[in-house]
Amino acid sequence: MIKVEKTSLIEMNVEFKEIFDGATIEEATQKAHNQKSPKDDAKVNIASQRFLSAKIKPTSDIKNDSRTKTTQGSTSKGGEASEKNV
Repeated sequence: MIKVEKTSLIEMNVEFKEIFDGATIEEATQKAHNQKSPKDDAKVNIASQRFLSAKIKPTSDIKNDSRTKTTQGSTSKGGEASEKNV
């Protein structure tokens, strides 16, 4: 069995909402300001996403492929369609 790996590149705009508490508004604001990345319990909303690209590559040993080097790929002859165009 041959396995392949697909890697997708997707651009996303993500909104995170978190609640910070403190004894005073200044303390809660300071905690929010010092936070570098969202916590695990943050609410997440994907605002938009855009597909950029995908790559597929084999991950298993291709030597087990039963096709010979001459039968791999397309069976059409290159330039066949262009010969008929005038």
